[in-house]
Amino acid sequence: MKLLLTSNGITNDTLAHEIEELAGKPFDELEIGFIPSAAFGDPSEDKGWLIDDLSRLCSRGAKVAIVSLADLTPDEIIEQLADKDVIFVGGGVVFYLSWLMQQKGLFDRLPSLLENKVYAGISAGSMVASIGTATASQAIRTGEVRDDLGPQGRSSAKTLGVVPFLVRPQYGDRLTKEINGGALEKISKETGQKI
Repeated sequence: MKLLLTSNGITNDTLAHEIEELAGKPFDELEIGFIPSAAFGDPSEDKGWLIDDLSRLCSRGAKVAIVSLADLTPDEIIEQLADKDVIFVGGGVVFYLSWLMQQKGLFDRLPSLLENKVYAGISAGSMVASIGTATASQAIRTGEVRDDLGPQGRSSAKTLGVVPFLVRPQYGDRLTKEINGGALEKISKETGQKI
């Protein structure tokens, strides 16, 4: 399995080169299945960041198909991702993304699909690939991981667990007080996991 886990997507030439190396194709030949679904677990009205994430992929010439987990059946999701070079899972609320992935059976089906593809994550998309959600903003704020930290009735803390560590995206620009106060060190000590 080939992975590229990011905080903000393809924001520079180094990351673009990495995805080309992993996929074995130049950016303008890449076919990307982009899953924006985590963004819709975030109640904020401004989704400019999501548009920016997509624009950066398109501006480099990739062919980008939007794959909405909420709107498609499990078989339709797999069918739409099957011929893509990269499955790019966008940012937002990891607990909502996890719930959707569980509802669509992706925790079971995605690993075999990724045997010959690149999995790329942005923020929540990177976190859901890890071994847990203890470093999510909601978990840091509450001091615990629970299945109800996302939207009511549409939340899960399950992850793919394909990397043996926890991921903390946007390290320097969110929850600065908590992180500077040792929140990540405490999580690492309590969970016994690397971050």
